[in-house]
Amino acid sequence: MSDANVPSPNNVGYQGAADPTTAGDQFNAMSFIAKQILAGAWTVTLAQVKSVTNAGEAKDTGTVSLQPLVNQLDGQGNATPHGTISNALYFRYAGGNGAVICDPVVGDIGIMLSASSDISSVKANKSQANPGSSRKFDPADAIYLGAVLSAAPTQYITFTSTGLKAADKNGNVLEFKNGGIFVIGNMTVQGDIHASGTITGDTDVVAAGISGKNHTHGGVSQGQSNTQPPH
Repeated sequence: MSDANVPSPNNVGYQGAADPTTAGDQFNAMSFIAKQILAGAWTVTLAQVKSVTNAGEAKDTGTVSLQPLVNQLDGQGNATPHGTISNALYFRYAGGNGAVICDPVVGDIGIMLSASSDISSVKANKSQANPGSSRKFDPADAIYLGAVLSAAPTQYITFTSTGLKAADKNGNVLEFKNGGIFVIGNMTVQGDIHASGTITGDTDVVAAGISGKNHTHGGVSQGQSNTQPPH
């Protein structure tokens, strides 16, 4: 017999949290009532992002719509998916006018919190305010904290045992470690470059169309031609 067919209080006439001991004494009866009240309070769950505003943009933090992933069950164990929750705030790591922008994308699975009171007035005014209603621990006041069941990233910043590494999905890598800063990829600089040390390299440097390795220089005097190689 499979687990699904094993008799349980949910399929022998006891609905929800009730069981044969519920009416046994006053404590059991009160415990049943408390469980039923707590069952209506949302705290923390996992949800999937269905839409997002301002994703990856240097704008104010936006909102997401969320699909809670843990189904609702009735007293007989029948599952009903929860509806989509709209206009939920999402977390962005920020302080003052600085931020690390890695906003959610559609399909992300992460942590959804439900505030203890209605936060709609604070969301609208971005300042201290009274609760917008009397609701408590309600998914309408959800806050999305970010991904927890994510796949391996194709671009990232990571703190390693030897330093710091930043890589993007185009194959460019910037790595800080013992010996200096190492770059993989082509570099384009708009602006001046100032260096107080020696610039060395094994590759050719071309400036204004002139090769640093292969150009010739020298003066024309006493019949000599301008054929001296670089040195």
